[in-house]
Amino acid sequence: MNDILTYNDSVLDEMINDSSASFFERFTGSTEDKSITITLHTDASKIESMRRIFDDYTLFQNKKDDFCIKAIQNLIIKNNFLELSLELSEDQITEDDYTKEIENNPHKYIIDIEYVQDPNDIRVINEIVKKIGLEFSVDEVAEIFSLDSLDLENKVAQIK
Repeated sequence: MNDILTYNDSVLDEMINDSSASFFERFTGSTEDKSITITLHTDASKIESMRRIFDDYTLFQNKKDDFCIKAIQNLIIKNNFLELSLELSEDQITEDDYTKEIENNPHKYIIDIEYVQDPNDIRVINEIVKKIGLEFSVDEVAEIFSLDSLDLENKVAQIK
């Protein structure tokens, strides 16, 4: 067996982007017959710490996905409403038809406003907005993600 790699501590911690924790005391890698074996040396508390970081990351990614989907759904609802309003303004439908359509299909035309339940959601929303690369007001962000703008503003102020 040939040792191909020996590693101690800080490099992997930087890769995981958490220099406050040392997850592995060391790891070694070796080759034998075209296979590579990597051995990690650590203890249970470090494994638990790493698991929590990965769980937090997974939760963050899942929330990010949920918020992106919500934003797209809201855009579709807004477009549906604008199309229906245009039909009304161009006299393609009557006011009664307009009202009935909204009453019969609220899921197509009405966006339910929600409140920020988890302060970490602000971090998730901020990450999405930064990636869009445009400046948005609190009201615009609230509209995109169907959040109450006053609640959003208060939550942002709390974490500053």
